[in-house]
Amino acid sequence: MNINELRALVKETVNERQRTLIEESLDYTDIMNILSGERNAINTIGIMTAQNPNGAPPPGGRAENLQRNKDFIRDLRAERLGFRHIIGKFGVEEDSLFIANISKSQIIEFGKKYQQDAVIFAQRIDDKSFDFQYIQSKSGQVMDNKTIVLPNEEIESRTDFYSAAGKGRKQRKFVIPFFEPDYNTIDTTQNVEDEL
Repeated sequence: MNINELRALVKETVNERQRTLIEESLDYTDIMNILSGERNAINTIGIMTAQNPNGAPPPGGRAENLQRNKDFIRDLRAERLGFRHIIGKFGVEEDSLFIANISKSQIIEFGKKYQQDAVIFAQRIDDKSFDFQYIQSKSGQVMDNKTIVLPNEEIESRTDFYSAAGKGRKQRKFVIPFFEPDYNTIDTTQNVEDEL
């Protein structure tokens, strides 16, 4: 085994360990720690579902939605990407996936493949924060940017436009306040495909 093969093996082992840790151990607190930039091994985040293509329930209903997410999970595993299940409600409740260290081009391509109107991508901007982007899948256009996540009591009372992590009584909501003018916004004029 030469040095390049050894490096590749070590990198593969580290990536596999990170993927396993993401899949097995995330709860609400872990997700909030990641979103606030406290997990240094995670530099990008994607949030997406394969359910409800084009914003509408599929003809096959719940069974088809479950199969779509199974196919998406298979794709993520093939790319060796770690993920965790979360809930999202944006008009209709959906099973979403929180994906660690996915590239912007990957999340956009998955959004197109699974006919999603939009995906969320986040890139680390410093030791304690991310730039969260709401990206239109078809065009790659960044529709809004935020650098804040809201995990407070006001969010717990929301009945729509939120994400949630954890199970049962430990489930808690959080929001990246896209399209909410009371929270900081970054310039949204850039097109993602210009960066790819």
